[in-house]
Formats: sequence, C-alpha cells, structure tokens
Amino acid sequence: MTDSHCLPRTLIFFLIFREVLSGCPLFLTISLNETVVSDSFLEINWGPVCLFKPQTISIFKDDPTLSTDSSLLTVTNITNGISGKYTTSIKVGNLKFPGGWNKNSLSHSNIFSYGSGKCLNYFIAAFNGTELLTMDCVTIYPNWMSDSKYVKKLALKKLFIPGTHSSGSFRYPGRNLKASNHLVLKEYAYAQNMDVYSQLVFGIRFIDLKIGFNDKLGGKEFWIINENKFVVELKRVLDDVKEFLSRSNDVVILDFSEFPYGFYKQPKKHVELVDFLEEQVGKIAVLKDSVKGNVFDYSVEEINKLGRSLIILYPIEELSYPESESNILFPILKRFSIEDKGHDDSLNFVSLLFSKRNASLVGDEGWIFYAIQSLTGSFNNDDGKMKPARERAVKLNPKVINWLSGPWSENANIVALDYFSNSKIIDLAIYANIQKAFHIVNDFVKFEID
Repeated sequence: MTDSHCLPRTLIFFLIFREVLSGCPLFLTISLNETVVSDSFLEINWGPVCLFKPQTISIFKDDPTLSTDSSLLTVTNITNGISGKYTTSIKVGNLKFPGGWNKNSLSHSNIFSYGSGKCLNYFIAAFNGTELLTMDCVTIYPNWMSDSKYVKKLALKKLFIPGTHSSGSFRYPGRNLKASNHLVLKEYAYAQNMDVYSQLVFGIRFIDLKIGFNDKLGGKEFWIINENKFVVELKRVLDDVKEFLSRSNDVVILDFSEFPYGFYKQPKKHVELVDFLEEQVGKIAVLKDSVKGNVFDYSVEEINKLGRSLIILYPIEELSYPESESNILFPILKRFSIEDKGHDDSLNFVSLLFSKRNASLVGDEGWIFYAIQSLTGSFNNDDGKMKPARERAVKLNPKVINWLSGPWSENANIVALDYFSNSKIIDLAIYANIQKAFHIVNDFVKFEID
C-alpha cells in the first residue's frame, strides 16, 4: 500500500532546493548520549555553512505545515557561517513505526510502502518571523530501494548503500549482564543504539557481523562479537532480518566480516555456521546458481525477480569442500577503512577512494568503506585517551557526511558507520542514488512528474 502522507519525490526535491535557497541547511537527528535510542535526545543541526541564519528553529510533534499545535521547543541562538548543533531535552522514547512496520506486528496484509519516506512524530522547522524557510523530520525509509521507479534499476555496485559497522552490537532486551562486564559492554562493545530490525526500517541495507563461538555462553550458539566481547546471539540478528524482509521488497546484505573468537584453526566451526545459516535464512537468501557472474551487477529489480532478497557475503576461502560450494554464499567485497587514521590522513584516503580519477583503487565490482575509528585509533590520534564508540561516532560521523555530501557521493557504494543515528547517511544515500539515476536515465524530469 501507499500512503498519502509520505513525501513524494517531487516534494523531496522541492525541499532540497528550498533548503539551498534558504541559505541554511537544517536537519534533525538522534543524539548519541545513550547506548539505546529510547533514552537518547533529539538534536537540531544546521550548516555546514549557514549563510543566512533563520531567526528561530522549532521542534514540533506534528507537521507544522498541517498542524496549528505549538512547538515543543524553540532555539534562537543560530550562529552564522558555521555548523551548529543543539541537543535538546526531548527524549526519543520507544520507537513506534506506523503502517504495519512495528516489530512483531501480526498483520502483514496492510503494510504501507513509504518508499519515499515517512516522517515519525518529530519535525523541525526554521522561520524568519512567521515565514517557514525549511523543515526536516526523523524519517524511516523501509522500501527506498524497491519503490523508486529508476533507482531499483541501478546495479548494486552503482548504488550508494548505507550500512552499519558491528551492526548487531546493540543492547538487546533481556541480555543478562554481569556487573563486572556491564560498563565495558556499554562503553566499548556496543556500536549501535538500535536493534538490526530498526536499522533496516530506517533504511540501512548493509549489516556487518563479527562472529564468535563459546560453549560456556550458550551451548551451540553463535554470538555477535565486538571489541572481543560477546554481545548477543546471532539468531536474534537473523530473526530481525527475516522479520524485516517479510515486509519489505528491498535487498539486505549480510557481511560476515570477522571471526575473532572460537574459529581459529577450527574449520568445523565454519561448517557448523554455514549449516546454521542454511537452516535460519536459506529460504530467503539469493542463490549463487541463480546469478550469472557478480551478484553486484544485478539491480534490486532483477534480484526481486529471483524471489529472494538476502545477499550473504562470506570469506569462502575459510571453507573446505563441499561447504565452499554453498549455494547461499557469495565472496566478500573489497574493504577500505580509516579506523586507525588521523583526520588529515583520513581525508586524503577518502579522496583517493571516492575520486573518479582513482576509480581503479576500488574497481568496478562493489566495495565497502568503513567510516569508523577504532578503539586504538582514538588513543593514537586524539588526546591520548581511548574513546567509547559513541564518542568516536559523535566526532567522526558528521565529518564523513560532510565529505560525502558533494560529488563524492556519486562514487560511493557501501558506507558503514558506528551509531549512525546522529548522521543523515540514509537521506544522503537516497538523494545520491536519485542523482545517479538522473545521469543514467536522461529523462529524469519525465519520470519524476509522470
């Protein structure tokens, strides 16, 4: 189903151009003050260059263009010429998704598509007096890939795909923590503030997984690991993926990137893991023998026709025959990271990756950019202190978005962040993909207004 209240593509472009004309880009994000999104606060952001500052920026519970309700909060100290951020005292609370998108919702028959996005309950608007200059909202994009008439025709290797790093490293409900480990998990092992299902509803499409095994923790359970800590069972993450794909026609990519515990010189563990994946997600995974050549040469539309929408990337060289011939596993992609680089080195490296003149560095087969800073990187490149993942993401994510907000976004493929909610990476990726479609299709105006 479609929804008359979701933003049509023509309105998206109107808002973009109006934002440019207003002279002060404005966006609403979720802060990283806590490890879970429900305890986090809304953040107002303006810039990076605010040429003509508005007099006020206000937060509303409903769309201010449709409602006469008063604002929840108003900010007046907007600075000129620089970026600005104001962390409010408004808590996000428990995420409630409209249109049948709530997790474990019983109904699958009345799901709204929201391919062009759907605002949740919080809006911001900039004003000069009573004149509305621009606005933004906290937005979900559960079908942004498959509902865009032309974006869904682009090969996966041509799409800007937003992703998360250590995607399953989240404080899932019911996780029993020993007091001695709780602080370490909270400050260093968690890398996201939403469960994987919520990440996918917001628009994330690349899920990065580090896997460990420990008989003492859960019998034969495989676990998500980050910073050498066991965080949550892999099955919970796979359940989230299955729940999402039971509603969405988009493509999700699972990348089994590392095996830091229990797999060294244990080839049988890889065999057991592959068997586990076959059992859990084999029915929704794209089959290797249904694809000719590189799966990243396929578009979302072409993959949808296969009747399966989950792509599993795995270091197949870790497997022996016959598991290496598994029909649900595809080879891993090229990976690039700035995790141990300082700011200047990071910017230079990003320039190498995303500049067209250096296209040979990334090739033409699909690639992943991990826009993260490691724990040791924060020690080596900042003030001599090891920063928690949230603090690293607070500083790094806005820089990454600024770097990719220009022409470089058109050369991006998969970009993965820690704690993505303080960025607008999903909006940035969607706009970049529409621009890519414009260059490829040539009759862009026609398909946007027909």
